[in-house]
Amino acid sequence: MAFFNELAGGPAGGYRYLVDSNLDWGQNLGQLRDWMQATGVERVFYAHFSPARPQVYGVEADFLPPDPRAVPFAPFDPAPRVYAIGATVLQGVYTPDVNTYAWFRSHGPLARLGYALFLYRVPPREPPAWVAICAAPAPLLPPEAVGAGFGRTDLRLVPFDCEQSWVYPAGDGQRRPGDYLLPPDAAPPPGARLELRARRPDGSPAYTLFRLEADGLPDFERWEAGRIEGPLAFLGYRLDQTALLPGQAVTLWTFWRVDEVPARPLSLMAHLLGPDGRPVAVGDGLGVPLGAWRPGDIIVQRHRLPLPQGAMAGRYTVVAGAYWLDTMERWPVRMADGSEADRMVLTTVGGGG
Repeated sequence: MAFFNELAGGPAGGYRYLVDSNLDWGQNLGQLRDWMQATGVERVFYAHFSPARPQVYGVEADFLPPDPRAVPFAPFDPAPRVYAIGATVLQGVYTPDVNTYAWFRSHGPLARLGYALFLYRVPPREPPAWVAICAAPAPLLPPEAVGAGFGRTDLRLVPFDCEQSWVYPAGDGQRRPGDYLLPPDAAPPPGARLELRARRPDGSPAYTLFRLEADGLPDFERWEAGRIEGPLAFLGYRLDQTALLPGQAVTLWTFWRVDEVPARPLSLMAHLLGPDGRPVAVGDGLGVPLGAWRPGDIIVQRHRLPLPQGAMAGRYTVVAGAYWLDTMERWPVRMADGSEADRMVLTTVGGGG
């Protein structure tokens, strides 16, 4: 009954087109029993839509949705164990949500039994302490849906604008693993690992989830020429190129650590100064709302600095800083030599021509 022609990818690819009674009647439970005995697996999580009874075949299992006997299950962070998932529910048919098993669709199976039963092994791992949710222009999921997806009520949820920033939240005062909930076309932060790709009922992409481990902060150039005076500590920067032509833009990422949460609105500043010292590009902004900050968080702000058409050839200086939005007052910078400035000179780039 699992026959499909070559246009469908043969029997191995048929589940992508037809499931339910076209393919999946729970006919692989005997094979599951034999596989468990051969591999020493004593118990599995079992997800299926049919009324088949695994115990009749000697399979010890805890049921998952859509079975009415289902045990608690976190679709975004499955508990460690071996999972046996039927093709029908794997594709989101008869499940509480089309993405109930999106985590498994996004990972390769450990084994396949008879083309209709997929086996997965979820290893033990540290659970996430936080979820950073792209909120530009609006959060991808409401907080209650995120909590339900992880089966947790204690997760820290951090909104941010993924078009202009990244945030690396501190968990309990230290770096802890966490997840990023992003639009389907958004690039993840460096070092993040894909957890799942969700889709809408019509099959179009909905969102992605990426996991970042505790040591996932990317490399950057440390700035040690002084210190800025304010609730943020400036750590350093990354620059995507060191030379540009008129009409091109340099992208600067500035790295900041939250030392205290301010009560006043602020902006993070980045300017490109021409050979004459005058600003030719301004890239100020703040992509993480103050209400989401906690001491120890790392905020990475993206600044796009375009070189105008007709710009003269020479060295262009990249400077950064911060200022209060209510007064436009810049934060003072104490240089290592004892002098004071209102901006930090980071580096220069070649431009113009």
